[in-house]
Amino acid sequence: MQKTSILITGANGEMGRGLISTLSKGNNFSIIALDLNQIDSSISNLCSETIIGDILDDSLVNKLNNNLHLVNKSLFRHCIIIRVYG
Repeated sequence: MQKTSILITGANGEMGRGLISTLSKGNNFSIIALDLNQIDSSISNLCSETIIGDILDDSLVNKLNNNLHLVNKSLFRHCIIIRVYG
């Protein structure tokens, strides 16, 4: 059975780190981490893929929608978007 992929944006933030840490414990998901900066080494090893970019970038969103499931050979069904304004 293929693992379901979960995209977590804001991966370097407090909530992103917590989600990655918690979701990786069950080993039921392929975690794709997205952040504006390089993903911290303390969580990058828990992810199947890390992406540097902005979720507001239309070309990146198109790539995620069209190609990510092929790259990871898994089903891309969940996206957790964390964006802090202020």
